[in-house]
Amino acid sequence: MNPIRLILLLGLAQGAPKPPAPVKMTVYLNGRVAGAATMLQKLGADGGKSVQLSMELKSESLAINLRQESTYDKTGRPIRKFQETHNVTLKTRKTVVVTFDAAGANAVIDEGGKRTVKKIPLPETAVREDLSEFWFVRDVPKPGAVVKANTVNLETLTWELVTTTYKGPVDITIAGRKVKAHRTESDRGVAFIDAQGLPLRLELPNGAIERVW
Repeated sequence: MNPIRLILLLGLAQGAPKPPAPVKMTVYLNGRVAGAATMLQKLGADGGKSVQLSMELKSESLAINLRQESTYDKTGRPIRKFQETHNVTLKTRKTVVVTFDAAGANAVIDEGGKRTVKKIPLPETAVREDLSEFWFVRDVPKPGAVVKANTVNLETLTWELVTTTYKGPVDITIAGRKVKAHRTESDRGVAFIDAQGLPLRLELPNGAIERVW
């Protein structure tokens, strides 16, 4: 399975606000531990959101480090996306930076020092606001809530219309620990998130990402 496909989906202390802490996760491929991931998600003063994800995947013959950063405005409209893929085994590196404007998106790709630019058009009337990005981070949806939004796939550099549905609260077990979660389903997989909107478990084709306590 292409590791990039594993990419899909903080607290208050007494007194001053506590900075959001990163969430640590284990990556599984075909039922086996394949690496580790860390995710940091935070709201901005302007009401927007930023997400940082780093992942290390290792096997007997391959080691890949992946880093992603995404920012959204308060409506869930994307502002900027960044992805860096470092193939440690082959000693190659690829970065993709995507910015957005009324005409769609603009991607700058740097692969092994070779820089290319690609325009990814989208009608201005097409929906880009993905409010599911704020579910339980800021907003509390009702079971059955549905969001449809166009989003750029950083692997294919094309727009995709993604439907996300909140199925409701459920109990799940992670590493023998029973926890309460909120189940969401989309065209990219199934996510179980906590009351702060952070992933507990992400179920994807041939794999999963699961919270480490």
